Amino acid sequence: SWPPIPRAGGHCAPEGYKTMSDKVKRLEKLRGKFVVFEGLKGCGKSTIAEFVAKIAKGEGVDVFLTEEPTGGKHGATLREILKGKAHMPSPIELQQIFINDRMEHTSEIRKALLKHQLVICNRYDASTFVHGSIASGHDIFFFITTQESMFRKKDIIYRRPDIVLWLDAEPSIIIERLNARTRGFDTVTTTPEILEAVRRGYEELMKAKPYPILRIDTKDPIPDVVYACWEKILQQFQLQ
Repeated sequence: SWPPIPRAGGHCAPEGYKTMSDKVKRLEKLRGKFVVFEGLKGCGKSTIAEFVAKIAKGEGVDVFLTEEPTGGKHGATLREILKGKAHMPSPIELQQIFINDRMEHTSEIRKALLKHQLVICNRYDASTFVHGSIASGHDIFFFITTQESMFRKKDIIYRRPDIVLWLDAEPSIIIERLNARTRGFDTVTTTPEILEAVRRGYEELMKAKPYPILRIDTKDPIPDVVYACWEKILQQFQLQ
């Protein structure tokens, strides 16, 4: 039941809305929008994305909640690799598998958007750009152009996110959280140095501006972060 989920018509019109009817009409603008959550492992992406989706559903918005890697063929391969159950390819080859998974995923996302659903995705291509850059030594633009080329060769139209919420946290906080919830997590790839490099990568991506990226500080309790994300989404689409 946490966090408390508002129900459309079940409470007074919030500040900024003259009537509940006005609120419903304005929230219609969320339909057909594509929202992505990104951030370090352990920042709370899955939990926060799920609860933001619940808030949106509680407001009467039809939501398609999804994630990458997907449950498809390429997504299954990625999960095996990331769990250490399959051979680890080169950094560039790994990101190419992510992009192949994304090309299949794009079809699902487009179908949901055509149904006027609000698409909420846990990870998308920002992770490819940032992690691929760190692992390979290539800059972020190398992976942006790699993805563009792969989509073009398959004649697939890329769907740019309408907004990316970067859930940021200090590496020390991330490691503390991972220690608390996961025994024997990967301490080789989850060092303070690597986590800090990933943070710098997201900062670089914000400057590159491939799409709107908003930083959300996740040092606060999860309920506060969830509602901060919801407020940012409403602000982005001028619903407040």
